[in-house]
Amino acid sequence: MVANDCEEAISIRAEIYIEKIIKRYSTFVVKHSWCFLLLGFSICIVLGLSSVILHDLPDFNDPTKGFVPRGKNTLTSRLFVLEKIKAKLDQQLATAKIINQGKESLSKSSPAFTNQINGKYQEDDDDFEDDDSLNQKDLEEDLRANPYGCAFQSLSQNQCLNNLEVYELLNNGTDFLKTSKVIQSQLYKPNEHMCTSIDLNRHYEVYFETSDSLATNLLDIDNLLSLCKKQYELVELFQLHATCHYTLPEMVAYFSNKSDCRQLTASDIPIFIDRIQRCHSLYDTGLMRFAGLKRYRAAPIDLFQYDTCFRFNFSFLTLEYLLDKTFLSTNETRYTAMWFLKPTKPIISANGSEIHTSNTAHDLFIEHFYQNSKFDDGRTKISALNFMDIRIPSAMKQIRADMFFVILAISLIVGVTVIYLRSITVALMTNICVGLSFACAYFSYKIIFGIDLFPYINLMATFILIGISCDNVFVIFDAWYSEKLDIYNEARLNKRKIEFYGKLTTKQEKQYKRDWDYTASIVSQRLTLKDDVEQHNKDETGEEKHFDSIKNTDLIRMMKVNEQQMIQMMIGVLRHAAASVFVTSFTTSAAFFTNMISRIAYVQLFGLFMGCCILFNFLMTVTMIVSFVIVYEKICEPLSARFGLFNHFPAIFDTIMISLTRVNHAIFTVYIPRIIIKFRYFFITFFLILGILGLLIVFYHPKLTPPKSRRYQFFQLNHPFERFEYQMRDEFLSYINEDKENITNPLLIFIFGVEDIDLVHPFNPDQQKTVDNENIVFNKKIDFYDPLTLRWLDTFLKDLNRSELFTNVQNTYSQWLTIGRLLRGFIKKDLSSNSTYDEDEFFVPSTRNETFVAMNQLFKFFNESNQVASSSDSNRGSDNFRLGFLPDPKTHNLSAFLFLVNMNVIFDRYSVQHDYYQKLEEYFEKCLEKLKLSEGLDGHVYEQVKHG
Repeated sequence: MVANDCEEAISIRAEIYIEKIIKRYSTFVVKHSWCFLLLGFSICIVLGLSSVILHDLPDFNDPTKGFVPRGKNTLTSRLFVLEKIKAKLDQQLATAKIINQGKESLSKSSPAFTNQINGKYQEDDDDFEDDDSLNQKDLEEDLRANPYGCAFQSLSQNQCLNNLEVYELLNNGTDFLKTSKVIQSQLYKPNEHMCTSIDLNRHYEVYFETSDSLATNLLDIDNLLSLCKKQYELVELFQLHATCHYTLPEMVAYFSNKSDCRQLTASDIPIFIDRIQRCHSLYDTGLMRFAGLKRYRAAPIDLFQYDTCFRFNFSFLTLEYLLDKTFLSTNETRYTAMWFLKPTKPIISANGSEIHTSNTAHDLFIEHFYQNSKFDDGRTKISALNFMDIRIPSAMKQIRADMFFVILAISLIVGVTVIYLRSITVALMTNICVGLSFACAYFSYKIIFGIDLFPYINLMATFILIGISCDNVFVIFDAWYSEKLDIYNEARLNKRKIEFYGKLTTKQEKQYKRDWDYTASIVSQRLTLKDDVEQHNKDETGEEKHFDSIKNTDLIRMMKVNEQQMIQMMIGVLRHAAASVFVTSFTTSAAFFTNMISRIAYVQLFGLFMGCCILFNFLMTVTMIVSFVIVYEKICEPLSARFGLFNHFPAIFDTIMISLTRVNHAIFTVYIPRIIIKFRYFFITFFLILGILGLLIVFYHPKLTPPKSRRYQFFQLNHPFERFEYQMRDEFLSYINEDKENITNPLLIFIFGVEDIDLVHPFNPDQQKTVDNENIVFNKKIDFYDPLTLRWLDTFLKDLNRSELFTNVQNTYSQWLTIGRLLRGFIKKDLSSNSTYDEDEFFVPSTRNETFVAMNQLFKFFNESNQVASSSDSNRGSDNFRLGFLPDPKTHNLSAFLFLVNMNVIFDRYSVQHDYYQKLEEYFEKCLEKLKLSEGLDGHVYEQVKHG
């Protein structure tokens, strides 16, 4: 009993203390409402301005920044670490090149070097030799002299195609492509691209189809002439007269040795089809693609360089870029592309601005292509567009334009508030509080938390905050008028005279009299204490009849209250409404704050910012809004009553409002409760079954899964940019092959000596952190000079070669064996004395000191060798470089080691990626567990390599 009494006493004392605080706060708000309101305004404005002045405004140009998971053991963090390692390797390779250039400069004046340079330029100009020099007999003699020379290593057939096999694939004949001097001059653009090669980035791509849905083949003379006309129009529109462009009508003309597509005739189309189809078998081997992509980066196949399938790269460009994937099987093409290459150097317009930027390309699209039928002549029309990869920048521009919908949201709030509360000032104050809450949250975000990354999704907080703020204001004003109604009823029950801010209208006078009469009847009934059923029914009828009359909002608002009554009303508002707003605000903000658990910075920051906005909006509600309620009661209500602002509405408006009130009362206080009570068991069963079905759908079948496509949709699918992304990329072989190469047997990199710790904080991705002046974290435990560590790395590579998870491991292991032979050569000067050495086994030095000396000599050998390459070289990604060493720049000790293999998988779906990476993690864990068991308690190699 004593404990219960103590708890009760503590509870009572707490309630008394809270009541005192509420009363003092209410008194302060009522007496100093203007000061409180202006002080809140000033603080919020100062905080908002300081956050804008002290920090740069958010940059929304890259919407993908922060949209990937970061943190330990995440794949993206490992990729960021890998990028830093690649940069360090490239830096070392570049340094080695600089050293080598100094050594090579001594030999630049030699005849051999001069001939080599001249040969390079001669190679670049081979395609522009005079056609008169072509001698088919000489080439056929070369074929007979070297028939079995390897012409190309076919990726699809995994064998070397010799010259004779390539000749047979060309139908046992050659087809020289004759071109006029005019055509050759068109292909050569001074200071620009050679018009025989292309890349897939930063150009203007315009895709066409026929206007007639029944006749879809573009290889028709009328369609080609239509495309030819549009080609010249687009060249003028893009202002690209001095750069290369590739179009289907132009290419058909070239194959007939015509320099202008306007000279095309119907007879040129069969010639074009026959010449392209002749290369079909050769294209299937991959030879044409290899030669086409290596154009002027590696020498084309000399024996066939003048053949139609290789000359000027026309056939490759046509098959991959200008004709859709169905051509080789149907001799028809439904779609075609026009490629207009961007200039290599910036071009300045007459007004001094640079053209061919993402901004000018977007403006060009809006002005000439968006919802414009200018290029539909009844024969062909534009199907899709890709302007310099501006799809994402254009989407960001559209999102920025869509942010003006917040004005629509504000307008709706103003309209609803005017109808519900009959006050424009309340609506304006609601939106002002939204802006101030946003400013305070932005201050906390930028200044207090120090977060630089501000995702675009944070701006969506404005729309959510408008709805929440509007609800809070309605709750506060409803509570205020409810307290005022209590004072109104109390005055009528006590027969005290009620004063109003203004003169009542005739209708309001009648209403006031009806309220007094009804109150008198209630008092009379209580005095006579009649409680029979009939009289009770009459009471219910009377209350129902006068329900809306007693709660007439006009009378309640016009009723004059003194300062003491305002304090009493504010106490009631804070006790009931503020408590409700507190609970709803904190539960809503807590729901958003839970997003901080995510590893995706976008989700984390949106949850943080949105939660802060809601909390600050709650503070605005219990400070500035309640202060505004007093200001509104003291100033706005008297002015409204004095001028009769809301007394001039038509009678039909009042009738509609009364009818809506009655309907609202009937639905939510009469019918819905009756239905819920009567069918409660049905509703419980129905929604329980519905909830279980929802859980099954979400978590079992079909369940929530990532999108199968690796592409992001920004616009509607019928938008020209989205049609390119989701349709044209799947119609043209250039993009199909590019995607296939990216997802087929991708590279897998094993790295030892570097921790997978991403030093860049996900909230501040532009700030680089360092550890020991390094932007990557090295593992100090691993010792690459330990013979046991080298022996385990050799065993690990052998295990990879035996596993079905990997491919091309043998190429990596061959280079690993070469490293072993070099180490052996640096240690054992007389190699002939050791005849027992197995060339197929990696040589491991016997002591750490021998390994250290041999490794240093190995690095010196690499630095002095010309066989080095950076990531920007043309042979990057080839089988030439599958091992990497990262020495410490100060001590020159080996800090990290990496090697490359290929994954034996095709990543065509996210589920395949997920399953493969799970198998990969399990495989590596098993290798480490096997090492741990083999070493026993005294082993140390496991501790060195477990971080890999």
